[in-house]
Amino acid sequence: MIVSLCVFWTVVLGWPLLKRHVWPIIAWGYRIRQEYQRMRGKRRLWRLLVRKLEPYMGHGLVHRVERQIRLAGRPWAITATELITIQLLGAIGLSVLGLTVVPSDVMGIYVVTAVLLLPYPNVRLSALAKKRQMEARSAVRFVKRRFVEKLRLGLPLDDALRSVAEIAPGEFGETFRRVLSQMRNRPLKDIMQDLRKEYEAPEVDTFCTALEYSDEKSPSSLIDSLQLQIGEEDDQQDEYIQAQIESAQPRLYGVLAVTSIYTLAFVIYFAWTIGRIQFGNGPMTFRLF
Repeated sequence: MIVSLCVFWTVVLGWPLLKRHVWPIIAWGYRIRQEYQRMRGKRRLWRLLVRKLEPYMGHGLVHRVERQIRLAGRPWAITATELITIQLLGAIGLSVLGLTVVPSDVMGIYVVTAVLLLPYPNVRLSALAKKRQMEARSAVRFVKRRFVEKLRLGLPLDDALRSVAEIAPGEFGETFRRVLSQMRNRPLKDIMQDLRKEYEAPEVDTFCTALEYSDEKSPSSLIDSLQLQIGEEDDQQDEYIQAQIESAQPRLYGVLAVTSIYTLAFVIYFAWTIGRIQFGNGPMTFRLF
């Protein structure tokens, strides 16, 4: 009886506190459970976690990571919000591990390793994007030349594009064929804008820009525009090669100078050592004086 009365008065007196602080937490957990049950497909728990954390991610951060992933060619089949969530959980896990497991005498090494490890995905994406852009710039130069040849043979624009897309090399060729497959349902201008965003490379931009306004140009004017681009790109490539050669010469001279100095120093040292053995009548020593 006394226990029942205690429970009753505890519930009655504590109901306002329960309603204000505890009940919202219970309701939130119930909503999470219902949302989880409504989700379909694989990795439901992971996708639910990413969805709940997404509103707290800065729009600028998500946009930058999305751009990195797009320019890198979406290498890991992962979204920007998922990558940010992985890095956030990694930072929390590394912090907990450092505070609970890592000995204090190696804490400095652990902190440096953690700081270098967390931004590694972004560094890797930047490297992949740069490599992909360089390959696309080389491939699109080849595509421009073949496209001009097809137009000079009198092929219609669409047929010339499809013919060139079949021989376009590398990953750029695969992307080019994929976007051109949408020509039946979308305007060429929209397709070329998507291709420009996919790479953000100068040669790709100029090629896509020429095709975006191809409806307003005659075949001969389009050929002249592309031929002008080819000539400018050849000049830029020659200038780039010449600049690389000029910048490499001082470095080469520096390496040769250092190598010569070290070689000369070793020759003098060993000649002096052999001379002491032959004429000094004493054991070989490695002291210069």
